[in-house]
Amino acid sequence: MAVTINEGTTFLISDDLGDVPEEGAFGLFSEDTRFLRMYRLLLDGQPPVPPRHAVRRLLRGRALPDESGTVPRAGEHDRTGA
Repeated sequence: MAVTINEGTTFLISDDLGDVPEEGAFGLFSEDTRFLRMYRLLLDGQPPVPPRHAVRRLLRGRALPDESGTVPRAGEHDRTGA
């Protein structure tokens, strides 16, 4: 899944973890010019694992499966404490 953030004619296209992979149409662009073609965040040499509640906020309410693989029905409360 790609994430796009834009302001006017400047936009960033990243993967769902915020990284900008070298392959594909990812990067930081302004007025049809790519200024960043690759970016990868590592913490102590490992990619970060966001908390489930942060991912829920990022996806703006889209339901994610819980540990058992069940997707909550619309209107059910998030039990992660977020």
